[in-house]
Parts: sequence; C-alpha cells; structure tokens
Amino acid sequence: GVLATHSDVSLTSVLLSQVASASFVMAEPQPLDISQLSPQQLDQLRQQLEEEIQYLTGSLQQLKGAQGKYVQSTESLNSISKSNEGKDVLVPLSSTLYAPGKLDGTEKVIVDVGTGYYIEKTVEGAKEFFARRMEYVKDKIEQVQPIVMQKMKQKNMVEEMLQTIVAQMQQAQAAAQKKK
Repeated sequence: GVLATHSDVSLTSVLLSQVASASFVMAEPQPLDISQLSPQQLDQLRQQLEEEIQYLTGSLQQLKGAQGKYVQSTESLNSISKSNEGKDVLVPLSSTLYAPGKLDGTEKVIVDVGTGYYIEKTVEGAKEFFARRMEYVKDKIEQVQPIVMQKMKQKNMVEEMLQTIVAQMQQAQAAAQKKK
C-alpha cells in the first residue's frame, strides 16, 4: 500500500476533541455591565478574553493546518493510478522525513486515522474519508471563527472602558491639582 497522509494529521484528532471540549469558552456569554466593574476587574476580564482569543486563534490555525493536510492527502490520492505503478516515490515517514520507495499496487492505501492508528482503504474509500474529515474540520472552523470575532469585540469594549476610566481619573486628578 501507499501511505497517503502525513503523521501530523493525527494531531487533528486531538485538536478536534480539544475544540469540542472547549464548549465552556464557546457557551453563550451572560450579559455583563462592564461599566459597573472596577479597573482591576476590567483588567482581569481583558486578560481572560485575551487568553481565550489566543487559545481559539491557535485552535483555528491548527484546524486550518489540518484542513491543508487533508487537501494534500487528497491530491496525493488523485495522483495514484495504474500507470504510476512501479514508479519511484518518496514515502512520508514524518512531516519532514521521507524515504525512497516504489509505488507497489494502486488499489489500496494505508491511511493514518489518528493517534497512531492506520487503516488500509481503497483509494476511493480514502478519498471519502478525507472528504468527511475536511467537512468536519470546515464545520469546526465555521463554529470557532464567529466566537473569536465576538471575543475580540468584547475585549475592545473592555479596553475602551478602561481607557475611559483612566481618562476620567486623570481629569479628576488634574482638577484636584488646580484647586490646590
């Protein structure tokens, strides 16, 4: 058989479960009147939002990377044909290490399905597998992107409120200085 994927794709399974379990971050936020918070509370909220944005943005990048690997794997499958049988190929052993080999048999491929498990599939079966995974990853990306945007808006609102409070404090100090 032919190894049709990169071993990095197994990271996707772990990542997808992390994103799925991160529902606490994705839950509907409770309305919060930030104008009632102290500057310290606002700063803590800003830091929390920044951490959530970093986590979700990192997850998005990893999901997009996995999506790209699925596309590459599908393209690799498209290049497998009877006419290529017996030709020299480079077999991926890791994301950066390839070994020379010969294409032996074009009916079945070995697919890395994640967490160190490999399954022999027909080329069409492997294409269907990657199509399903690409759709799943695309759905997860579409779920996470609006949440990132919402968190960014919330963070901007908190930062604006902090700036307003600091400006008010500076004005109050300036007014107090003039009275002396």
